[in-house]
Order: sequence, then C-alpha cells, then structure tokens
Amino acid sequence: MIYLTEIVVIFLFFYLLASLIRPERF
Repeated sequence: MIYLTEIVVIFLFFYLLASLIRPERF
C-alpha cells in the first residue's frame, strides 16, 4: 500500500527540480 505522504513528497521534489531546470514552466 502506497502512502499518500510519499506521493506528495515525491511530487513536490520533482516539481521543485523541474522548476529549477525550467523556470519558464512555473
């Protein structure tokens, strides 16, 4: 069973990483 917290943390991590790589796509 996947916990919702892990999904949120991973989503936020990739979102921050993507925002750092592509500032245009905010």
